[in-house]
Amino acid sequence: MNDTIKNTILFIYISFNLLVFSYLNILLPLLKSYSSSFPSFANFLIP
Repeated sequence: MNDTIKNTILFIYISFNLLVFSYLNILLPLLKSYSSSFPSFANFLIP
């Protein structure tokens, strides 16, 4: 496996982790705070 493939995989992995992290820390609290306004929408996204 050459360095280009390694760097690409690492970049994708880090980007994915940042996406999940930002989703859990930003979007979930927002959805929970708005869950009273959109109960079915929030329940669909939050198990």
